[in-house]
Amino acid sequence: MANLSLERHPNFMGEAHRAIHDALTQAVKKNNQQVMEHLIAAWDADHNLQKAEQAQRGQEAEALQLAEEEALCEHREAEKC
Repeated sequence: MANLSLERHPNFMGEAHRAIHDALTQAVKKNNQQVMEHLIAAWDADHNLQKAEQAQRGQEAEALQLAEEEALCEHREAEKC
């Protein structure tokens, strides 16, 4: 699983995003800086959601593992009787 905390937002002024950036600049009548701020804010919001979901999945996996280990210990204890 990738460490989402290490990811940084893309370069929205780069060639890969140029068409979207230019279209937004024209559509919303904002300057380059304002469009960049909106794109970064949207990316950050989505990225933070992904990090929260990843953390939740990690906690669920850990809880499942602990429950399985506890069940195994209980099973072993029952076999000793």
